Amino acid sequence: MAPLARVSVVLLLVTLACGRAPETREYALQGQVLAVRPERREIVIRHEDIEGLMQGMIMPFPVQDVSLLDGRIPGDLVSGTLVVSDTGAAYLSTLVRTGHQDLPDAQGAAPAATDAAQGSAVPSPAADGAPDTVHSGH
Repeated sequence: MAPLARVSVVLLLVTLACGRAPETREYALQGQVLAVRPERREIVIRHEDIEGLMQGMIMPFPVQDVSLLDGRIPGDLVSGTLVVSDTGAAYLSTLVRTGHQDLPDAQGAAPAATDAAQGSAVPSPAADGAPDTVHSGH
């Protein structure tokens, strides 16, 4: 193969490698909706542990398809699929309502995820009343 042809092949391979789609992994998510923010294309969920990824916490999840937020209200119990790319980008690709549990009243309500300091205890809707811990998710 001529040197110019070799360089062309190498450049083509480099270009293809740089343009590849990021690899993704999917994780099952279950939790309770705390806020719905269609203008930000996100939903705030108090989620259970996500096996192989993170502990349960309160955090916002972006959605690519804003219709996943249709009909969702605070208190909805949901399950879904969290897609995480090797670049660190994450979003919910599915979100299904599985039930509803009222959130604590305003006096006992947990602060919004953006209002609570990382590591602070917040009231839990759990039957035992044990406080949850807020994590940043970063």
